[in-house]
Amino acid sequence: MLGGAEGLDPTPAVGISTTGLVDCDAAQLEAILISLEQDTLYPENYTSYARTYTSDDGDFTSGATTHLSWTADYGVEIPFFGAYEASILGGRTGWRTATTARTCSPRR
Repeated sequence: MLGGAEGLDPTPAVGISTTGLVDCDAAQLEAILISLEQDTLYPENYTSYARTYTSDDGDFTSGATTHLSWTADYGVEIPFFGAYEASILGGRTGWRTATTARTCSPRR
């Protein structure tokens, strides 16, 4: 049994989240959050990863807008459960000096 998962079927799961401590300043954190190359930043987390912006990243990085959105297709290998693949819609909303937020939801 893993974390109370005995008897539970993980196949209907609709997403995955990765978290970790990041020792950097706000500008570096923003670059990490919006990077297209998440699989390069976190090589142990993904078996595949492809992110494409669906809004203008230049407008976001210049401050002309406070939201950047993307689609991503990724795969992971989950210990004890096996392979998992997903297609998501995601985004980053930020105000350069305030709280940051990152959202992801399943693509329908």
